[in-house]
Amino acid sequence: MNPEEKQSGKITIRLSEDKIEAIEQIVKEGEYESISEVVRHALDYFLDARPKPGETTRKVVVEIPSRDHDLLEEYKSEGLIVSEQDAIRAAVAKWLEEFPNKELENLTKVRALRAELLKEKTTRMKIKENLVR
Repeated sequence: MNPEEKQSGKITIRLSEDKIEAIEQIVKEGEYESISEVVRHALDYFLDARPKPGETTRKVVVEIPSRDHDLLEEYKSEGLIVSEQDAIRAAVAKWLEEFPNKELENLTKVRALRAELLKEKTTRMKIKENLVR
């Protein structure tokens, strides 16, 4: 075996009947070739959503409409997502990746303008103080 090739292993997991049926249905619909492929995809999704070693995280509480939460719960029960939290983390990560650079540039310009205005205001205040003395 080439030393650069990663070895694979085999694991056994226990799932509830409803999860097994949901996975089998996904395979029947032709979205995936096998149950193993579904499980590998779900694990990849789960692991990608988690912080990498050394990364720090902060907890954020997000309020969403009940209908959206119900949909997330439905997706979870169907095995389409691992958890509501992971789905929301993935959605935020995707949005941040797609956030237009132009918006970031505009934000940088606004911050620079604010700093310049503050600097000018400070200069005017110093001049005014010197005139009063």
